[in-house]
Amino acid sequence: MTGRPRAWAAAALALAAAVALASCAPAGKAVGDTQEHAPKVPVDATDRGDLVVGLVGSPDGASGGADRAVLDALAASGIGTYYASTDGVPDPDAAMRDGVRDAVARMADAILVSGIAVDTANAADWDEALGEARQAGLPVVLIDPAHAPADRTLYAAAFLTAGAGKGDGAPTLIDDALMEIIDDLPHAKRMPVTTDVR
Repeated sequence: MTGRPRAWAAAALALAAAVALASCAPAGKAVGDTQEHAPKVPVDATDRGDLVVGLVGSPDGASGGADRAVLDALAASGIGTYYASTDGVPDPDAAMRDGVRDAVARMADAILVSGIAVDTANAADWDEALGEARQAGLPVVLIDPAHAPADRTLYAAAFLTAGAGKGDGAPTLIDDALMEIIDDLPHAKRMPVTTDVR
């Protein structure tokens, strides 16, 4: 009987190690935001034509948000994008979180969330949805967040469009900024971007 407790202990230890290694989330950093210095050897960047990203739309995305401009700019750059609209749904906040979960299930190369508004009533729900993306190793980018999550490891960057990033430096083309995130290159947490097309 003394062999069984050891076997159970060994099995429990192996299971704990497997669970710890199963997460694709970097310790203490957001996925897509782990590098503080440019690599000494040039990175063989991901081909834009091979990418598919998910854009989770804001509740006003179809009627005045940044969604259409973002979709057009990414399409022009060759980055495949699918859109989860939340315009006109009864509970747009829940629909946005469902859009994040759908992007996780599809294993998108990145998840863009437009117009997120985290508050005390929905913070735990957003932490859970964005945590699923983090555990899956998928970078999350917030676009013009009304209120970002308090946990900065849940998103790689906040893209600020159309003057929203005034004072944060010169804007970068949104597709170039997104490639910095996907290729995990050093970047600012708040990034002014433009949806202009080359």
